[in-house]
Amino acid sequence: MVARGSAVMRKRPGRKPAFTRRQVIDATLAEGIGSFTLRAVAERLGVKATALYREFSSRQELQLAAISAIAADIEPDPQLCTWQDVLRDVVDRQWQMCVRYPEAAAVIVTRPEAFGVALPRITAIVERLAALGIPGGKEGAAFALDFAGDTALETYMSVQPYMTCDEEGRTGLDKFVRIAGELPELFGMQDMGERGNLDLKIEFIIAGMEHGLFRGASS
Repeated sequence: MVARGSAVMRKRPGRKPAFTRRQVIDATLAEGIGSFTLRAVAERLGVKATALYREFSSRQELQLAAISAIAADIEPDPQLCTWQDVLRDVVDRQWQMCVRYPEAAAVIVTRPEAFGVALPRITAIVERLAALGIPGGKEGAAFALDFAGDTALETYMSVQPYMTCDEEGRTGLDKFVRIAGELPELFGMQDMGERGNLDLKIEFIIAGMEHGLFRGASS
């Protein structure tokens, strides 16, 4: 029983934020998953930066939530029925994800936590590859997926400087060709497309798996 005249302190429930978690994530992706600031994200949503803390405790938590969200983009077509086509499809989707979110590749490669938040989806892909008969079972599937995924991310990051134009409209590839001059073309640089040699690299990985080159950690 409360004594007469005493003040009763009641905690007022905070107002529901005028945005959803998904809207915050989308604003983060629009700003750039590597370079975004909480202030810029808040401005996109028309709120103060402090309002974001109702949904996310820190910039790091928000960044990882964004990584988790875009990890859904790499899930392969459920209609595919060979492990080779599933692996190719995952790589294609990973590349498209990088094109859609240009800063994602660097964040994924440099933030160990990013791999952790994507792990449930990655594990599901490994299990599917194994079920489809990839040599080496789950161990072989994990190796091939890791190899192909790293190849896609690193190829994306290495190709971008060649495709990007400077203030004079020249690409990095233009500059390379000018410097290389008449030197023998051994790496296919002058004929490099937007994906570099990614497709050839992935076929190399697939061929290696098909020919039993993966021996497993216990071999």
